[in-house]
Amino acid sequence: MKRFFMAFVFVLMLCFFSCEAWAADVYVRLAIKGTNVNLRPAPRAGGAVVARVNTGDVFFAEEWPITDVNDGSRWYRIVFRPDPQGGIVPLINTFWYYDAELEADVSPGEAFVSAQFADAGSLAAGDMERIMETPRGEGFSSLDTSPENQRRMALDNGGVYHMSGLIPEGSDVKEYAVYRGPSANSGQKKYPITEENQYMGADYVTDRSNPGWLQILGHNAWYSSGWIEANPNVFGNEDFSLGMFMALCLGANVPEVVRKWGPGEIVSRSAYYTEMSFEGLKVGFKNARDFNFTLTRRGAGMGGIFIGESWCDQDYLKRVFARFSSQIEAGKRDDGAEQWRLDLGRDGWIYRYEITFGADGLVSELRFSSDEVNLN
Repeated sequence: MKRFFMAFVFVLMLCFFSCEAWAADVYVRLAIKGTNVNLRPAPRAGGAVVARVNTGDVFFAEEWPITDVNDGSRWYRIVFRPDPQGGIVPLINTFWYYDAELEADVSPGEAFVSAQFADAGSLAAGDMERIMETPRGEGFSSLDTSPENQRRMALDNGGVYHMSGLIPEGSDVKEYAVYRGPSANSGQKKYPITEENQYMGADYVTDRSNPGWLQILGHNAWYSSGWIEANPNVFGNEDFSLGMFMALCLGANVPEVVRKWGPGEIVSRSAYYTEMSFEGLKVGFKNARDFNFTLTRRGAGMGGIFIGESWCDQDYLKRVFARFSSQIEAGKRDDGAEQWRLDLGRDGWIYRYEITFGADGLVSELRFSSDEVNLN
């Protein structure tokens, strides 16, 4: 019996460590091979050149190459670089190039290199920890997505709000320190919010459940997600916030989605769209405002909607969507299962919920799609 127990523990440990290694293996070290190798702003040959690099240069890229559908060439998406102090920093401000379309010099947050001019190797000890310190590496992972917290936020006891104006015009404040928790004693993060970078994050989300503190989450690489002690002018749009809540629970980028929901499979990957498959979850991902998923994993949830949980019944969902109850389309699928549909959107962003119920009246499937509309 003792021998069986030890073998069982060994199997569990093996599974744990192999799963952890897989989950962490979402970036690679890229060693450039060649002279005057072009880094491009898009994964294709021709057009603008971000920079020319050489053998000996090292970068950090997303693990999975991207295939150019036109010629079949494979490209790595570079998102980090080593810094002289031994750390890892976002690619931004490393290179500048002239963008003919914008008619301006720009510094990209990512660049692409042909796989034939780079050797991909494993991360070194400590690399992943340093990557996770960066805003892009961390993504949305600082948000508590436990069932209890998602439920609280879905019912607006804490709140998820779209936000702007962190540093009001004319303010004496030039920088907000970002903390790990709603306390100055929780530890300050490496990338503060400054007068220069406050508008570069595109989306800000805040949990206002702690008086005097705001939780900020952004999906770009400019400043850390975390808590700030401040009183910016916040405006909230409830239909907007529900859609953003889904993005926060799914992940800010492909590596974070894989870390949070894997192990799984990258089904396909093109320049701007990745298909992923996990246990009870299929995802199509372009960016944190343009994605879709189908969730059937029991006990899992996004945006406060959970599969097969007894508390997540129709009465609960009516409270979540109380402001939009008149917009819910209740009907049946072709297989006879009861289903609710809800279409919402704001400011060039549209999204749809499709919630299917089992015979027990609980959620059996959650489908969500989000599309950013080109208003031009």
